[in-house]
Amino acid sequence: MRTPFKKTNVFLKSDFIYISLFFLFSVGPAFASKGNVGQEIWLELELKTIADAGLVGFPNAGKSTFLAAISNAHPKIAPYPFTTLNPYIGTIDYPDLVSIRVADIPGIIQGAHQNIGLGHSFLRHIERCRVLVYVIDLASNEPWNDLETLKFELEAYKKGLTLKPSIIIANKADIIEIAKPNLKKLQEMYINIPCIPVSAKNKQNILKATTFIRRTLTENVEKIN
Repeated sequence: MRTPFKKTNVFLKSDFIYISLFFLFSVGPAFASKGNVGQEIWLELELKTIADAGLVGFPNAGKSTFLAAISNAHPKIAPYPFTTLNPYIGTIDYPDLVSIRVADIPGIIQGAHQNIGLGHSFLRHIERCRVLVYVIDLASNEPWNDLETLKFELEAYKKGLTLKPSIIIANKADIIEIAKPNLKKLQEMYINIPCIPVSAKNKQNILKATTFIRRTLTENVEKIN
């Protein structure tokens, strides 16, 4: 550690000032002590994605297609399960310059809370999402059972997780023959959760979906924070 200068000589002559500075430095510590044995520790660091809204659903429910339809993201989309193996973040840009970050969470399956299908690796990211967006496949036989399974897995993983503000995106509404009666029953069973029918593939009713995502965030600011 260097010490400040020890001596300063100032010489005044007519209109000029001549300053001569002499610096004396210490090149080492003034004292030393015997060191101790260092400590060694192993740490396990867990990375969790942070987003305003998280897309939660079964594999092939259309989460990645929906994310691509509402945001600037380009996630991998394919007709087979577990296309998404890591959360994918997209941003919804609104006309008034407001932006909302949306995370495509990899598909949750039954038994995920027991780490089946890498369940814990996927579920942990949902903890950091402020709003849950359940993406439900209206073309499945009983989509309401799919929703109940998702809610059960979230709650079994961490109690109170399903208490986050939520909305339901009823995807594949374009398959009218089966989607229409399923949508009616789904809306009747969950009257307290907004349920928006969309066709992510055809980008139908996307504006209404993004409006409800933003409304859910803004109306629950105090609860979320």
